[in-house]
Amino acid sequence: MPRVDTKTMRSTHPQVFFGGDSAFGPKNIIWAVAHGHEAAVSIDKLCRGEDIADRPPPSVEMASQKMGIHEWSYDNDIALDKRYRVPLRDKVIALRDIRAEVELGYDRLLH
Repeated sequence: MPRVDTKTMRSTHPQVFFGGDSAFGPKNIIWAVAHGHEAAVSIDKLCRGEDIADRPPPSVEMASQKMGIHEWSYDNDIALDKRYRVPLRDKVIALRDIRAEVELGYDRLLH
């Protein structure tokens, strides 16, 4: 289990946050959702350059960017955008080492 600050949900890595089962082992969904909320507050403060230990009071309502069902809708039209195949590691190497990264990602020239 990672070492996690129970107030901010920050791990020993300053930019990695955990909650729920991954932080403290299995319990229940309400507990995990609460951790997700606390981690989201911490991540927002981190991105804004604020002190993540400074928590809002319990009665404060957070502004939400929550999307409704219609904002999640999308069409099924085929996009004619140029697509790129993800470069893969040579099969001999990939099959020899189970820890070898198979998808190598893109280099900056493809952007």
